[in-house]
Amino acid sequence: MMRWTVFLQVFLLMFLAGCSNIKLNKSDMQARSEIKAIEQYRIVAMMKNSVEEMEYVFADDMVHITTDGTRRNKSEYLKQMSTKTSHFSQFQILEQEIRIYGDIAVTTGLYQNQKADGEQLFALKTARFTRVYRHEDTGWKLVSHQATKIQ
Repeated sequence: MMRWTVFLQVFLLMFLAGCSNIKLNKSDMQARSEIKAIEQYRIVAMMKNSVEEMEYVFADDMVHITTDGTRRNKSEYLKQMSTKTSHFSQFQILEQEIRIYGDIAVTTGLYQNQKADGEQLFALKTARFTRVYRHEDTGWKLVSHQATKIQ
């Protein structure tokens, strides 16, 4: 049931995103729709703490740099995700710009998130981000993420 819900959300986002960029060529519109969909898929996977779904999003050579400057590759990120007890209680993209350069997409923007560990809620965090996706045979894959916390 949850997979159908995620599928429906992704489909709806792809449709709406495609309709909002009329002056772009069809290829760019499709790519932007796909990036918006994979971004939403990534957020849902993080909220569920789903290692399997996050593995699908990441390219094998992915580099993830956190707001505190920690650098992780794909296997390090997934290992940490599988062993941590905290999870995102909320995650929202407040601003997002997507630029397409052939098989590369760069998305920048602003997000807010909050983590929880059991009953303990951590402080709400706001950060600017840059994410780079590469189109592969299996779809768009995240190759780089960096975020900077806004104080």
